[in-house]
Amino acid sequence: MTVHIRAGAPSDHAILVEIWEAAWSETYPGVNFSGRRALVEEQLREADTGRYRLRVAEMSGARTGFTLVEKHSGLLEIIAVIPARWGDGVSKILIEDAKTQSKGHLTLFVGQGNPRAIRFYQKEGFRIVGEGTSPHSGLPTFRMDWDGSPLMR
Repeated sequence: MTVHIRAGAPSDHAILVEIWEAAWSETYPGVNFSGRRALVEEQLREADTGRYRLRVAEMSGARTGFTLVEKHSGLLEIIAVIPARWGDGVSKILIEDAKTQSKGHLTLFVGQGNPRAIRFYQKEGFRIVGEGTSPHSGLPTFRMDWDGSPLMR
């Protein structure tokens, strides 16, 4: 199946919040993400004001994932793919799109307890450059950067 990437719109917000919650709940089953929906909804609204770049992945007309990148800093705030599409290449296509849309630099934070995502980001040219703690869950995180240079790809 072909993955199509397009700019997000306000009409996408409700389903994107559902995709986000499904993906994160599958990744961290012990964490209650429904309480964080308001934060994601607010971030999606801020995409409408121009703070974030919202990109949506579709397969056969169905929304399957999205990225939310802060334009000024290059912070990949959210990447989420519906669990039924994990392994279909949607995440890779979304990351490639984020790289293309960026100014040669992306930063993200990933849970240290998420080795699958860490391997994926490393395969996509991201390097671990720091450690921290999620302000939302209190879980340890890695900061990972992609600088766009040919050596990092």
